[in-house]
Amino acid sequence: MATILVIDDEASLASVFEQFLLDAGHQVRVASSAADGLAAVAEREPDVVFMDVRMPGRSGLEALQEMRSRFPAVDVVMMTAYGTSQDRKSTRLNS
Repeated sequence: MATILVIDDEASLASVFEQFLLDAGHQVRVASSAADGLAAVAEREPDVVFMDVRMPGRSGLEALQEMRSRFPAVDVVMMTAYGTSQDRKSTRLNS
């Protein structure tokens, strides 16, 4: 069983994701913004973070940079419904 944080501004998607992970036996927390997600990680580091790339305010890619520097042991999986080749290039360049 893993502790998982889902960061997504779309509540319906986050809820479905949360329920799927709970049904699989994981502990799950949900944050609706990058800022709330970073605060949640600082409060209690999860094993894995699933984070949306595009969110209002601070983007997931911006939050990823901060998360990597502040919490290097946390594994982060980026997800998006709006993938483009530019998004993939940005992610690879910053790895």
